[in-house]
Amino acid sequence: MTILNNVLYKVVSYETNDAATIYHVALDKDCFIYRAHFPNNPITPGVCMVETALELLEDLTGRQLEISEAKNIKFLHILSPIETPEVDFVFTKIDNNEDSVKAKVNVIKDNKTFAQLSFTAQGI
Repeated sequence: MTILNNVLYKVVSYETNDAATIYHVALDKDCFIYRAHFPNNPITPGVCMVETALELLEDLTGRQLEISEAKNIKFLHILSPIETPEVDFVFTKIDNNEDSVKAKVNVIKDNKTFAQLSFTAQGI
Protein backbone atom coordinates (compact mmCIF):
# COMPACT_ATOMS: atom_id res chain seq x y z
CA MET A 1 0.00 0.00 0.00
CA THR A 2 1.48 3.30 -0.99
CA ILE A 3 1.29 6.09 1.54
CA LEU A 4 3.93 8.54 0.37
CA ASN A 5 3.99 8.01 -3.41
CA ASN A 6 2.66 11.11 -5.16
CA VAL A 7 2.56 12.87 -1.78
CA LEU A 8 6.15 13.12 -0.51
CA TYR A 9 7.80 11.81 -3.65
CA LYS A 10 7.19 10.86 -7.27
CA VAL A 11 9.05 8.23 -9.24
CA VAL A 12 10.70 10.01 -12.15
CA SER A 13 12.07 6.81 -13.71
CA TYR A 14 13.73 3.55 -12.85
CA GLU A 15 16.30 1.29 -14.42
CA THR A 16 17.72 -2.15 -13.83
CA ASN A 17 21.22 -3.33 -14.63
CA ASP A 18 23.33 -6.31 -13.57
CA ALA A 19 24.32 -4.71 -10.26
CA ALA A 20 21.19 -2.85 -9.10
CA THR A 21 17.71 -1.50 -9.63
CA ILE A 22 17.66 2.27 -9.34
CA TYR A 23 14.57 4.39 -8.72
CA HIS A 24 15.04 8.07 -9.53
CA VAL A 25 12.74 9.94 -7.17
CA ALA A 26 11.69 13.61 -7.00
CA LEU A 27 10.91 14.97 -3.54
CA ASP A 28 7.99 17.39 -3.18
CA LYS A 29 9.25 20.26 -1.02
CA ASP A 30 5.66 21.49 -0.65
CA CYS A 31 4.44 18.26 0.98
CA PHE A 32 2.71 18.75 4.35
CA ILE A 33 5.34 16.54 5.99
CA TYR A 34 8.06 19.06 5.14
CA ARG A 35 5.95 21.93 6.50
CA ALA A 36 6.01 20.16 9.87
CA HIS A 37 9.56 18.77 9.63
CA PHE A 38 10.72 21.58 9.72
CA PRO A 39 9.16 24.92 8.74
CA ASN A 40 11.51 26.91 6.48
CA ASN A 41 14.15 24.16 6.78
CA PRO A 42 12.60 20.96 5.39
CA ILE A 43 14.32 17.69 6.21
CA THR A 44 13.19 14.25 5.08
CA PRO A 45 12.35 12.21 8.18
CA GLY A 46 14.23 8.92 8.42
CA VAL A 47 11.00 6.98 8.75
CA CYS A 48 9.88 8.49 5.42
CA MET A 49 13.06 7.25 3.72
CA VAL A 50 12.36 3.76 5.09
CA GLU A 51 8.70 3.89 4.01
CA THR A 52 9.70 5.11 0.54
CA ALA A 53 12.16 2.22 0.20
CA LEU A 54 9.40 -0.21 1.23
CA GLU A 55 6.94 1.26 -1.28
CA LEU A 56 9.52 1.06 -4.06
CA LEU A 57 10.26 -2.55 -3.08
CA GLU A 58 6.53 -3.27 -3.33
CA ASP A 59 6.56 -1.79 -6.83
CA LEU A 60 9.59 -3.84 -7.75
CA THR A 61 8.25 -7.16 -6.44
CA GLY A 62 4.56 -6.63 -7.19
CA ARG A 63 3.76 -7.63 -3.61
CA GLN A 64 2.12 -5.76 -0.75
CA LEU A 65 4.66 -5.80 2.07
CA GLU A 66 5.35 -4.73 5.63
CA ILE A 67 8.73 -4.56 7.33
CA SER A 68 9.21 -7.45 9.72
CA GLU A 69 12.87 -6.89 10.63
CA ALA A 70 15.24 -3.95 10.31
CA LYS A 71 18.75 -5.38 10.13
CA ASN A 72 20.78 -2.24 9.59
CA ILE A 73 19.51 1.28 9.09
CA LYS A 74 21.94 4.19 8.99
CA PHE A 75 21.16 7.82 8.26
CA LEU A 76 24.41 9.42 7.16
CA HIS A 77 23.44 12.90 5.89
CA ILE A 78 20.45 15.19 6.13
CA LEU A 79 18.23 14.93 3.06
CA SER A 80 16.66 18.30 2.22
CA PRO A 81 14.21 18.53 -0.70
CA ILE A 82 15.50 22.05 -1.36
CA GLU A 83 19.20 21.14 -1.57
CA THR A 84 18.54 17.71 -3.12
CA PRO A 85 15.21 17.76 -4.98
CA GLU A 86 15.91 14.41 -6.65
CA VAL A 87 17.51 11.35 -5.10
CA ASP A 88 18.15 7.74 -6.11
CA PHE A 89 17.03 4.65 -4.20
CA VAL A 90 19.53 2.01 -5.27
CA PHE A 91 18.54 -1.59 -4.53
CA THR A 92 21.75 -3.62 -4.61
CA LYS A 93 20.42 -6.87 -3.18
CA ILE A 94 16.93 -8.30 -3.23
CA ASP A 95 16.26 -11.82 -2.00
CA ASN A 96 12.64 -12.49 -2.91
CA ASN A 97 11.21 -15.79 -1.69
CA GLU A 98 7.76 -17.08 -0.91
CA ASP A 99 7.73 -15.99 2.74
CA SER A 100 9.71 -12.76 2.72
CA VAL A 101 11.79 -10.25 0.81
CA LYS A 102 15.22 -9.13 2.03
CA ALA A 103 16.52 -5.88 0.59
CA LYS A 104 19.57 -3.67 0.74
CA VAL A 105 19.07 -0.14 -0.51
CA ASN A 106 21.15 3.02 -0.49
CA VAL A 107 19.63 6.47 -0.78
CA ILE A 108 22.12 8.50 -2.81
CA LYS A 109 22.66 11.47 -5.07
CA ASP A 110 25.84 11.75 -7.07
CA ASN A 111 28.49 10.43 -4.66
CA LYS A 112 26.69 11.34 -1.43
CA THR A 113 24.96 8.59 0.55
CA PHE A 114 22.06 9.81 2.69
CA ALA A 115 20.98 6.44 4.08
CA GLN A 116 21.87 2.76 4.03
CA LEU A 117 18.97 0.41 4.67
CA SER A 118 18.86 -3.35 5.11
CA PHE A 119 15.54 -4.91 6.05
CA THR A 120 13.25 -7.88 5.67
CA ALA A 121 9.62 -7.51 4.64
CA GLN A 122 6.78 -10.00 4.60
CA GLY A 123 3.68 -10.12 2.47
CA ILE A 124 0.43 -8.88 3.95
